[in-house]
Amino acid sequence: MAAGQEDQGVSHVVNDLWTFDPRSGSWALLSPSGARPEPRFQHSTTWTGSQLILFGGYGDEVLGDTWAFRVAENRWLRNVAERPALLHRAFVPLVALQ
Repeated sequence: MAAGQEDQGVSHVVNDLWTFDPRSGSWALLSPSGARPEPRFQHSTTWTGSQLILFGGYGDEVLGDTWAFRVAENRWLRNVAERPALLHRAFVPLVALQ
């Protein structure tokens, strides 16, 4: 699970990255190296089998960027497009096709 909105009396946006172990039923906070996506909520993510793709959402503004978290490398990579991405619309599902 990547990023989101936390509400403990005061709502604020986070960029945490968590992993879930279904065998133990426990969550663990990951600490990726290098650059990270800015905090956001209402973004879209999909799992490809080797990396987590994150697109768009809302932060300080509407976001249209794409990031890939590579599990084997424990780091985020920003995908740079030749032209600007379309602006994200909230609650858009992503599907990884193989």
